Amino acid sequence: IPGDKYGLPDIGVDTSDVLGLQANDAVVVEAGDAKPGNCPQHGKLVGLNKVKFVIELENGLRVHFPKVGYFIKKAGGQSNGHS
Repeated sequence: IPGDKYGLPDIGVDTSDVLGLQANDAVVVEAGDAKPGNCPQHGKLVGLNKVKFVIELENGLRVHFPKVGYFIKKAGGQSNGHS
C-alpha cells in the first residue's frame, strides 16, 4: 500500500522494456506453471523493470511479481510476458 511504513519504494515503469507496457495499463498476471485462466490477477501496471513488475489491485494493494515464472499481458490482449 503506497505510503505504508513497510511499503517498497516505487520502481517506476521502464518504457524501453521489451514488454512494451505503459504505466497505468490494465493488465493480467498469471503464473507460468498454472493452467491458463486458473488464477489471474487483474490490476493496473505501476512498476516494471528488468526483474519484476508491480500491479495495483482495485483495493490499492500493490503486488510484486518476478518476471521469471509469470506472464503479464494487457487486459484482453495477447501474452507478452516471461516465464
